[in-house]
Amino acid sequence: MVAARANQDGSLEARPTEPPRSPPPAPSDSPDLSIVLLTVDHYESVRLTVRHLLGQTIADRLELVLAVPSAATARVLPSELGGFHSVQVVEVGPVSLSGEAKALAVRAARAEFVAFAEEHAFPRPTWAETLVAAHRRGWDAVGPRMLNANGGSAVSWASFLPDYALPSTCLDAREVDALPWHNSSYRRSLLLERGARLGAMLQVEGLLHEALRRRGSRLYLEPRAETLHLNVSRLSGLLRDQWHSGRGFGAERARSNQWSAGRRLFYAAATPLVPPLRIARLVGAWRHGRFPGPSAMLSTIVPTLALGLVTHSLGEACGYLAGAGDSIREKTRIEFHRDLYLNRADLRAWQEHRRAALAAPLPGRSTRAPAGAQPPAAPPDGLEAGRRADSRRAGLSDGGRPAGGRAGPLNA
Repeated sequence: MVAARANQDGSLEARPTEPPRSPPPAPSDSPDLSIVLLTVDHYESVRLTVRHLLGQTIADRLELVLAVPSAATARVLPSELGGFHSVQVVEVGPVSLSGEAKALAVRAARAEFVAFAEEHAFPRPTWAETLVAAHRRGWDAVGPRMLNANGGSAVSWASFLPDYALPSTCLDAREVDALPWHNSSYRRSLLLERGARLGAMLQVEGLLHEALRRRGSRLYLEPRAETLHLNVSRLSGLLRDQWHSGRGFGAERARSNQWSAGRRLFYAAATPLVPPLRIARLVGAWRHGRFPGPSAMLSTIVPTLALGLVTHSLGEACGYLAGAGDSIREKTRIEFHRDLYLNRADLRAWQEHRRAALAAPLPGRSTRAPAGAQPPAAPPDGLEAGRRADSRRAGLSDGGRPAGGRAGPLNA
């Protein structure tokens, strides 16, 4: 069921390439981009992300598609949403599988292009404008550069790097084989082509990328679009997250490709080879000056990362052999309650930042900054200021820079 509310008033190798031919523009009365934002409980959980979306340079050309379990209990604040082109509140029922809920929101979206946002990821002001520009040059799917919003601990980097190593180090726009999950944008017609399989592919987004490449679609990484990502920073949370991520991925990969028992067994047996290869790539990137994390923390990041990757590979093998079990639902809980998986320093800094950001004036059409400017609600860089004393123990200076190294992403 859909209730609409309009607010008109107020780790793979990349290769540079030429863009495909641009399609004709969408009708002028349509939004430029629909942004799907899912909450598993109520509006307050995604309120800070909404502030960052309102701070976009083209906020008045964006449609927010807010997917909620129930419109009656979501406690949406219409007074905060007037800066968008339009808003839809889409009821998706109780959320156990986030991909199915997002698929409902995609079907309700009205723009030619659809982007996904998260409650723990915060786009910088030109994110949407840059994604739309890339789509209008003909790219079918576009991903942003991902930055670590709480990079003061080895656990945070061990959570961030398996998913976002390439999207965090790429400085040149290029065609790629995979994009950042849950934070990229797509031509809506291509998503709808997936039919009944769309929900499963949005749950394990790598499967969507594989399907798009098979049909000849082209994926583009655009580093000028930037998103700050808040990561798990408790070790117990990291291990839980990696196990359920691996098991869910293995199960859905085998199921969607209709693998035989023999092939499932072969891939399960091969999973121990994956962690050493991925670690070797990251160490190689560090040797060539392309390691996204602080070099001073490398000696603690690598062992923690190895532990996480081994846990993921064990979960993946289990998924190939025994199916997903409850892992996809458990992964959904981790994704949508990120504050429960932050260490004490990160949680304290995050709570302080959130209070300050939500107390700031709402970005509005009359006050929106020009392209390239910062929005009135500051991005999560405030985490760093609240954690400087703790960061020193992790090898960071008072300025948030890696000792003896370049500025981290929060200070870039």
